[in-house]
Amino acid sequence: MDSRAAGQGPAATPRPARAGWREQLLHRDNLARAFPGSKSADAGLGFGSSTVLAEVVSATAGVAAREQGDVAAFRKDTEKVVVKKARQLSQSALDLLADPQPAGSPLGKVAAKEVFPVAVRDGHYPVNPITRRYLEEEWSTTEGLFHIRGSATLRCWA
Repeated sequence: MDSRAAGQGPAATPRPARAGWREQLLHRDNLARAFPGSKSADAGLGFGSSTVLAEVVSATAGVAAREQGDVAAFRKDTEKVVVKKARQLSQSALDLLADPQPAGSPLGKVAAKEVFPVAVRDGHYPVNPITRRYLEEEWSTTEGLFHIRGSATLRCWA
């Protein structure tokens, strides 16, 4: 582990704030209060006019999908584990890009100009070039997710 990440190295030098720059943590509860009726992402971080949204994918693919190569089980697990989370991220991106923002929005009155959705893997769901391709096709073509002006394509971090 990096010594700075473990808190043992030299502290990072704080950067001076830029004029008009806002940096803020967006918590699921704040997003849910501002956008009732929407499924909210786990967390986000606002950087000026850009926002990163994160959803932790902690469930695992079942034995049939993982070890027996059962394609139907893989599709079912993918729907339950990943596509459901992608829908939440897509909806949160739509909410934060809406102009004007509703009262109580964690962004204030100014909508995000760009949203970068990220799914962080915290389980045993396989992330590799094949599953990434399948997922991109699933949420882009089948689900119609992330076809939002100002929203990047969902990225998976292993």
